[in-house]
Amino acid sequence: MAGAFLRRGRPTGTISSPRRREKRLERSFFAAEMGGGLDAWPAAGGASESGLDCAGEACRYTARGRTVAIVTGAAGLPVKCSGLDAIVSQVPAGFRCRSMMPVIDRIDVWRRGAVALWVDQDGVSVESANESRGDRPWVPHPHPARLSPH
Repeated sequence: MAGAFLRRGRPTGTISSPRRREKRLERSFFAAEMGGGLDAWPAAGGASESGLDCAGEACRYTARGRTVAIVTGAAGLPVKCSGLDAIVSQVPAGFRCRSMMPVIDRIDVWRRGAVALWVDQDGVSVESANESRGDRPWVPHPHPARLSPH
């Protein structure tokens, strides 16, 4: 998922990624770095032991009394805001739910760098790579594409 992973709690937990073609190096890096195992992404209509339930391109991750919608393609949109604590989407998710909860989509990852969501009893918190690195010359600051006048 374009730079976003879900993890239950900070000290231990699991990480799930929808990419079936993931490289072993990436899988082992995340598992070693985050201190937990890497779960297989459930097939459509299936659920994993870690609280991930998918139907087509729309999934729900439930942990510690919180629910996060995960959209892996345009067919998973729109997402209803009610009953959710956050939304993570590989495609632009729009602005409808942003005033109520964290919404991270492809555009946010482009702007903010890799993003981590921390799920616990107090809610869902978001950390991004660019924000934690600060305003430094080596931190990418994406600029919107300029429209050419015709």
